[in-house]
Amino acid sequence: MNAGQLTEFPSELATLKHLQKLDLARNTITSLPSTISKLANLRVLCLNDNKLNTLPMEFGSLELMESLDLSCNRFQVIPQVLCLLTTLQYLNMSFNQIESIPAEFVKLKGLQQLKLARNRLTSIPTTISQFSFLELLDISYNHLVELPPSIPRSVDDLYLQGNQLQSLPATIGDCNLAVCLSTHSLSLSLSRSHGWQQYQHSH
Repeated sequence: MNAGQLTEFPSELATLKHLQKLDLARNTITSLPSTISKLANLRVLCLNDNKLNTLPMEFGSLELMESLDLSCNRFQVIPQVLCLLTTLQYLNMSFNQIESIPAEFVKLKGLQQLKLARNRLTSIPTTISQFSFLELLDISYNHLVELPPSIPRSVDDLYLQGNQLQSLPATIGDCNLAVCLSTHSLSLSLSRSHGWQQYQHSH
């Protein structure tokens, strides 16, 4: 249902209590109603490419949510209500204006893929090490100058390009790469299957 012309969340959707997947991407929706809590069986929700900057507290009632795409919106913070969605496995909040990750975020330990690219993050909390199911972490194109001491060993794909990293934790890579990082022109992505890949970008 991604018609591209919706400016608000269709009220009639609240009657679809057995709905499991909803795609409202590429519209101009600015807010969600409290009645979204009636979609108790929702597992997949795509709201990317809208104009959202907050979520209602009732959003936390979507206890079966597994996949949520909020990329390309106007979020400046990660709504704390998201931290109630403990069944979440996939979260995409890339292309927003997020500056920090709240402490409560650690509750989402079931996450398998976390995408926070193209935001304004200046740090990643040390609690990221507790995400033992995390397989993909994309924090590329932020304002990071360092990483926490430990990244989950479960991570297969780690995207770091477009930051200003001076060094890397010994737990995730070859220490010799730290010297190259000081040039600020080195873009990095890490894949367990392919090892370190280096891409030089001219300014």
